[in-house]
Amino acid sequence: MKSDAGSSYTVNLDEKTLFLRVPPGEKDLKKAAKITGDDVKVGDRVMARGAVAEEQKTVPAVSVIVMTKEDLAQKQQKEQAEWQTRGTMGIVKSVSPDSRRS
Repeated sequence: MKSDAGSSYTVNLDEKTLFLRVPPGEKDLKKAAKITGDDVKVGDRVMARGAVAEEQKTVPAVSVIVMTKEDLAQKQQKEQAEWQTRGTMGIVKSVSPDSRRS
């Protein structure tokens, strides 16, 4: 697993590791669905919960919380569609600090 900071970690799993799938943006694990380790795919966003051994760059995971790559892409598409209905997009051609126009 590669962290958001760019460090790589080895996530150690065992038969007791709990895998949960949550929709992007969800803050409550009560709405999570149980999945298996086989359901985790390259590109999914995960949070491995366990005691991190920084020197060895390992995490013996008690649980793995997963947001699938597909769910994240759908959320991003939905957000882009909302932006298009609430505004307009383009490239800034010039900036006029005195008049606060761009």
